[in-house]
Amino acid sequence: MKTHFVFILFALTLQYTVGQTQKDSLPGDTSLVTSDKELQTLSDQEKGNFTYKVEDYFQKPKQTTFKFSPDGMFFSYREKDSNGKLHIYVKNTETGVVKRIIEEKEELIRGYGWANNKRLIYVMDQGGNENYHLFAVDLDGNNQKDLTPYKDVTVSILEILKEQPEFLVVSMNKDNAQIFEPYKININTGKIEKLFEN
Repeated sequence: MKTHFVFILFALTLQYTVGQTQKDSLPGDTSLVTSDKELQTLSDQEKGNFTYKVEDYFQKPKQTTFKFSPDGMFFSYREKDSNGKLHIYVKNTETGVVKRIIEEKEELIRGYGWANNKRLIYVMDQGGNENYHLFAVDLDGNNQKDLTPYKDVTVSILEILKEQPEFLVVSMNKDNAQIFEPYKININTGKIEKLFEN
């Protein structure tokens, strides 16, 4: 039995267009690109000697996790102190006034966000036990409350209700450690309502 191999060769022709401008070869709307003249004008406005060290590029930022309130009147962020604790601050976008709202102490704040225009929420456990509790605090630092003060229970946020800014939908294993169920929770009082049984 003889085996036959057939080879088919394709001719590939490459064409280079002489005189093609850079503008024609760039994708998108090139009229939106800042011109060299405009860039130079901006550069000329800068004064001072801006020098950076290698350490500047690799150091961790002092401030992180910036978030705007729903109405844009405030923004919050986390700022590290000399002990490595990440406290949460709120800044008024009109006045520039900054206030520390949540102080991170022994327990680490695992996450935070805006529940509505007047109240922030955050999640924290005790000693790394991963039984996360949900806390809420007013944007001036007052009315701080553990919304889920249940022993050996962990909570996670499922949904922020934009139409009902005083409430969240959370998931908790309150009735059975092995089973998580959805609850509607009031972020001011902590009152809960089980929505469905798992």
